Amino acid sequence: MSAAPIPPLSYHAMRMRWCRVALLGFLRRWGVYLLVLAAVIGGGVSDGAGEIIIAAASWLVLPLMRAAAGPWWLPAVLLQALAGALLLWGMRPLLWPQRWAEAERALPLQRRDTLRSDAVVVLLGLLPLLLLCAVGATNVLAHHPAWLRGARGRALAALLVAATGSAVLGIAGLQALRRAGSGRQPRRTAAFAARATRNATAHWLRVLLWWPLWRGPARRTGHALLLGSAALCLPACGIAWRPDATGWWLAAFASLALLATTRANGLARSELAGLWEACAPLPVQPGQLDHARATMAWLPLLPGSAGLLAALPWAEVRPAVLAAYWLVCAGGCAVEVLAPPADAGAKSSRWLFGLVLTIALGTEVLK
Repeated sequence: MSAAPIPPLSYHAMRMRWCRVALLGFLRRWGVYLLVLAAVIGGGVSDGAGEIIIAAASWLVLPLMRAAAGPWWLPAVLLQALAGALLLWGMRPLLWPQRWAEAERALPLQRRDTLRSDAVVVLLGLLPLLLLCAVGATNVLAHHPAWLRGARGRALAALLVAATGSAVLGIAGLQALRRAGSGRQPRRTAAFAARATRNATAHWLRVLLWWPLWRGPARRTGHALLLGSAALCLPACGIAWRPDATGWWLAAFASLALLATTRANGLARSELAGLWEACAPLPVQPGQLDHARATMAWLPLLPGSAGLLAALPWAEVRPAVLAAYWLVCAGGCAVEVLAPPADAGAKSSRWLFGLVLTIALGTEVLK
């Protein structure tokens, strides 16, 4: 009697199995972190920990719901959607590892197949945040605040639009990551390496690090550095425009700093690796190249940091909190650049932990 044939797994089914295991492990780790943090803040009392979790969930939606009751609802919706997209970007190693790119190109996949699969895994990734937002919104509505009278429907609609925007941005981000790998990269790397080995009079730092940013295989890294530097100057402009929201602008700077350095470092590692391997005969130590790459990925923080120092209302600043903010922000970016973990779950957990900590410190810098 022959055994029944095993039905083949589709691409989406295989991806769902992998993502389910990765996301469950991620949620278990973060569940422990959050419970320990809530227990510490609540003095070890279980009821206090539960109240703290509900209060934290309420703070996730409170700015958007208050803005929905006033004239700032559209910028608030956009910021909430970007925050959810930023969370998904930090979880991208769990939703779509880049090592899948080559295997996917070998499969007869249509764009609608990958789009449908991306939509499902993005919704899975957003599910914990959506549940927290639902708990927070329920708690806010249960207290019947005066500022929400007559605007309950608009507040709930704003939450729904923000969640939809986060999902759309997350799907677009996964699609952009999938399109980023192209077959032209190896040929461009080999051609540039040949030119670099012929040019023996130029300094190795210029040939192997700076020239590739605009003339060689690392042009996307160069674009990321320029875009990150420009984006990190925006919070300083925001402080000059709205000094009363300095805490939130500092939180935005911390989020953008971690995103910019992580993106620039990841691109530099992937785009410069082939060039450096091809230039192995050059008298350059690998450690020198790694340190130079790490320093380059950290450079976008400098113009934005200088702008923040110039724009801060120093009369209202808490120096100790500001010092802790800079230490955590710069240290988190440096650790992410110098020692990225190999495990995708550990990477996402550390990335999000640093993000939450810097946002919390940024909102407490002013008196």
